[in-house]
Amino acid sequence: GLFVEGRFLHPGLDLWMRFPEGWETHNAREYVVALTSGDQVFVALHVAAQGDDPVAAARADGVSEEADLERLEIAGLPAARLSVEGPDQSLLVVWIARNGLVYRITGASPAGEFETWQPQFMAVAGSVRPLTPGDRQLLVAERLRIREAQAGETLAELVARSTSAWSPERAAIANGLEPEVRLEAGQRVKLAIPELWTGGRR
Repeated sequence: GLFVEGRFLHPGLDLWMRFPEGWETHNAREYVVALTSGDQVFVALHVAAQGDDPVAAARADGVSEEADLERLEIAGLPAARLSVEGPDQSLLVVWIARNGLVYRITGASPAGEFETWQPQFMAVAGSVRPLTPGDRQLLVAERLRIREAQAGETLAELVARSTSAWSPERAAIANGLEPEVRLEAGQRVKLAIPELWTGGRR
């Protein structure tokens, strides 16, 4: 997926979520996470399991039968919630089932601050929804593409004609060229081109 101004959009999963405004976000292969500046408070999203039973996914994650696991609905979806308060760190873990997958949303904070942060963790979980057509128009990724120059064209002209996200200076560095070079007809130049992303390879 992609982060767009604190919103996480994933076209392949048809998933939209809002993370807290101003938090630092990271998009890894197996998870996405948003952190406060001190890194002691975070909220993370994982795909926990396949299926439509959030409680079964929680049990598969190691939650015991004796744990105070609460069934609920979030945004009309079956969900389960568990709070874990430790001496140093407290967690809110929410499992949400949607479209054959169970998502695990984990919020963590220092133990003494949990009541302050818990509403934000639940707001993230409660923001889960499908993508709208307007959302999909925001899914723009920069892809490395090869463009062929016209005879005598400058890098600036090629960058403009190709609607590249790079400046002429960056394109020059990426291609080992001088910024003011005149290009030959058919000369191949690497450029970053913004394109709508549908969830495949970037």
